[in-house]
Amino acid sequence: MAAFLAVMPPALLRQKFVVAYFTKDGRSADYVLAPAVRKSGACVFYVNDACAIHEVKPYECRRFLHSDSQHTVEARHAMIAERWSHERPQAQIRVWAMEAEG
Repeated sequence: MAAFLAVMPPALLRQKFVVAYFTKDGRSADYVLAPAVRKSGACVFYVNDACAIHEVKPYECRRFLHSDSQHTVEARHAMIAERWSHERPQAQIRVWAMEAEG
C-alpha cells in the first residue's frame, strides 16, 4: 500500500492508520491495524466518493458491503481479530507502531 501511495511505510502508518483492539475477556486485548477515520466517521481513504486505495485495499475493506447486517459486520471483525491475535502479527504491529513513532 505504501508503494501504491508513494509514501514511506512509517509515514503511512502515522498518517493513515490507527492501532485498534478487540478484547476477548475484558482483560486482555488483541491489537489490529485499521484505517483511520475522519471526524465524520468516513475512512481516510474515502476521497471524492471513491476508495483511493481500491486496487490495494485491505481484506476487511474488500469484504465490506454497506448492506451487511450489524451481526455480519461484528462476525467479520471477530474473525479478523482472531487472525491478528497470534504472537507473530502482534509482534509485527508493535514494530510498525515503533517505526511510526519515529
